[in-house]
This record gives sequence, structure tokens and C-alpha cells, in this order.
Amino acid sequence: MNVKAILFDLHHTLTRTRESPFSMFKKLSENHGINTSQFSQETFNLAITRGDAQMDQFQLDHNVGPLWGADPEHWIDFYRRFFESLGIVDIGDSTILRIERAWKKEIMEGDYETFTDDAITILKELHARGYRLGLVTRRHDNPVASLKKAGVYNLFSTVRWTGVLGYAKPNPYSLIMAADDVGVNPRLCAYVGNWVDVDVVAAARADMVPILVTWADPKEAEKAPKGTIVIESLLELLDMFKGAQVNS
Repeated sequence: MNVKAILFDLHHTLTRTRESPFSMFKKLSENHGINTSQFSQETFNLAITRGDAQMDQFQLDHNVGPLWGADPEHWIDFYRRFFESLGIVDIGDSTILRIERAWKKEIMEGDYETFTDDAITILKELHARGYRLGLVTRRHDNPVASLKKAGVYNLFSTVRWTGVLGYAKPNPYSLIMAADDVGVNPRLCAYVGNWVDVDVVAAARADMVPILVTWADPKEAEKAPKGTIVIESLLELLDMFKGAQVNS
């Protein structure tokens, strides 16, 4: 492979989480006086799915930019509709904002998500071997604080994030922008992710080499289309990419 840049997904590719989003959100809600103990994860997921669909339509109707969602106030309507679908009404904006700020703090600065030892090892080694590295993640919040906390921020030549429909993966927008940031033709880039329907599809649409890592969910390998490179561990990348000049 003639690869000069390697781009990575974040969640469950380079990082693992200490608990599910469902568990953390229930905890934050309880901390702010909202009793959610009677709801199952399935009920929560259905409410979130409905809320996400409405939020996607809102983003399109208002033609929001790729970094929309960083402001906690952007999420007031989403939270209200989410809680109302659970039968919880009359929650004030101030409570919603406190929950969303707490959520963002956990996601961006807390220990909810941490880099694996394998991830730190391969990032340092691939950087030393001359590859330009980038991060491309599907989320509404800037991940830079977590990269700095893990001591890997300086290894990345670009960090791109968006959770906005039309810009976010599986749309190739953020991957193409990252390739432009590092000055490498997309066909000379590999993209490493853990989710076929989002990461592999985005890589294919961007004309990059798609690499699926399955340590977080081995069943994803069964869905991988022809042409996808499937690895179980990130450490396998070190056998694949010997050096930017060697692969040229």
C-alpha cells in the first residue's frame, strides 16, 4: 500500500469507555433531580432514536454548520422532547443546561473515555515512522482536551469532528477535510475505525484504504465488505505500515 497518512476514528478504536452512555446519562439525570430508575436501556434507546431523528431534521431545516452542537443551549429542545417521550415533563431549561454541561465535561475532560495502551503505542510508533496522523470522529464536541490528557495531541497533524447530518460519517466530508489538512491525497490515506456502517463506508466514499479494527466488537468483521482490511488489534498496524518512505 502506498500510504502516507493514517487517519483514526476515536471511540472504541483508540479509546474505551468506563460505562455505557445509557448508564452515565441516567447517573447525570439522577444527580440533577430527575428520577430515571424505572426506565430500561431499551426504553432509553428508543427515546434517543426518536430524538436523534428530530434533531437531524432540525439541523437540515436550519442549515447548521459542521461544528453545531458545541453550545449546551443547542440541546434544550432535544432534551425536552427526550424526557417528554419518557413521560417526564416540566423540566426547566436551567436543569437541562446543567445536565448537558455535565455531560460535555465528562465527554471532553473526564475519565469516561480513555486511550488504550495499544493505541498510545501505535500512535507514537507510526508517528516516528514518518506517517502523518489524523483524528476524524463523529461527535458534536471538540475532543482535543482528551487527546492532551492522554499525551498524544502532538502526534496528530489534524483533528476533525462533527456530529451534524450531511457532514458526519458515513458522509466522507470530515475525512476529505482531514486529508486536505495534512496535505495528502485521499487515495494515499488509510482510515482506521471500528464500525462498518459508519467508518468503513466513510473511508470507501472518501477513496481511502478502509481498515476495520474489531477488538471492541468482533461481530463487525462479518459485515465488512470486500476490500476492507480487518484487524483484531491496533498493534497489527505496525506490521502493515513499516514506514512512510518504505510504503511510497
